[in-house]
Amino acid sequence: MLITNLPSPLKECLVEETVKIRRIDSLGKGYRSLYKKPIRECKINHLSRTSTTKIKVECPRCNKIRKVRFRDCFREKFSGLCGTCSRSYLGKSNAKNLTKMKFGKLTVLDSTEKRIDKKVIWKCLCDCGNFKEVISSNLLSGHTMSCGCLKKEKLEEYHRSKDHRISTDYTQEENEAYQEETNTFYNSKEWYNKRWEIIKRDKQCKLCGTTNKLVVHHIYGRKLYPEYAFDNEKLITLCKSCHQKYHNSNKEIVESSFLSWIRR
Repeated sequence: MLITNLPSPLKECLVEETVKIRRIDSLGKGYRSLYKKPIRECKINHLSRTSTTKIKVECPRCNKIRKVRFRDCFREKFSGLCGTCSRSYLGKSNAKNLTKMKFGKLTVLDSTEKRIDKKVIWKCLCDCGNFKEVISSNLLSGHTMSCGCLKKEKLEEYHRSKDHRISTDYTQEENEAYQEETNTFYNSKEWYNKRWEIIKRDKQCKLCGTTNKLVVHHIYGRKLYPEYAFDNEKLITLCKSCHQKYHNSNKEIVESSFLSWIRR
């Protein structure tokens, strides 16, 4: 049946008015082999509306040439645009609109034209005033909650609550000076010899009994009690795991609290 009126989107993006086709006929009953006739050209309007023959069309925006089935050109949603242009210009993406939504400290302002694996990248404003572009999957999953300031705040809070060497009772300059002095102390030859002396004396972790990854612990904190830094009675051998557990327990740096923590 001759098609007199082609859809207007198809007329605009059609590349060739003819298409090459071939017909496949069986040789007879009971035979599975097929006989292929030579390829011949056929006009587009001579094809059936339900034909699966692929024709060449050109995207009116990006000029990308692709092949589509002839029957798909008669659908109401057919516009001639390729998939990328259809999502970006016609808003046919299945992505959720995240505009004005808040994720942690980020407020979504608007979507950008950038895409990663067909996922939208959103422009966000952090509570601290910085702008950040985040992919939609990271926002929805909770992977990204700020421009990076939230991680810094959590690290500072961790050091204040867990690490006795950094205290809020001292200024930042005093803490930095103590850190430099700490590095010098633990890299000194005197501490190297004292450390091996205590490990040879105890031979194992005094808490769990392991002999792997041994460290020497100051029962009295070196920052508050520097006079006990090289006192053998105030030094004890622990493994790295038990040493970290003690410092994470928020115990006071005194002998009574350490001994009670070991006995529990």
